[in-house]
Amino acid sequence: MAADPAVTDAVRRLVVLGGAYRQRGVTPHAERNVWCDPEAAHDVFTGAFREILLITMDATFSAPLTGVDVTRLRSTGTPAAQTAADLLEERIAWYRRDEAMLALNAAPLHDPLAVACLVDPGVVDVRRTAVTVERTDPVTYGATRFAFSPDSCAGSVVSVALRAHRDRYVDLLVRTLGDSAR
Repeated sequence: MAADPAVTDAVRRLVVLGGAYRQRGVTPHAERNVWCDPEAAHDVFTGAFREILLITMDATFSAPLTGVDVTRLRSTGTPAAQTAADLLEERIAWYRRDEAMLALNAAPLHDPLAVACLVDPGVVDVRRTAVTVERTDPVTYGATRFAFSPDSCAGSVVSVALRAHRDRYVDLLVRTLGDSAR
């Protein structure tokens, strides 16, 4: 964007994976992607993009995949689904350190949800809201702030996904990976 501000005109819809509303991230206040470069996140949110869809950790954690989903992916028999099932098993094992995910035998898949939104935007519920990124306070550095009130227009207005439709998401993954070349 700094090198060529016109790039925003070339993008019809930008899907961004980052930010958190209630879900704890790498800090109690910030999700990792935004926390790593709050200035860049601010620039994207305040850029002249026609449409931004922000996929938050709240959305990804609302639709974790489980051991049952591993079995379902494996049952398709495709190499893509087999690989995804292997990776999902590793992800579930890694998330056993999180009590909530341990209890569900599950793990959130962040990047795949963002990609799924490119294929099927209805896989998440969105709210239009103003978004700002904390860039000065060292305690809350990198936090995404959402102003859902229509009177609070400080920041850029984007579509924010706070919840995903788990069954629709899993069906899309299974259908897509199951239809891949065998």
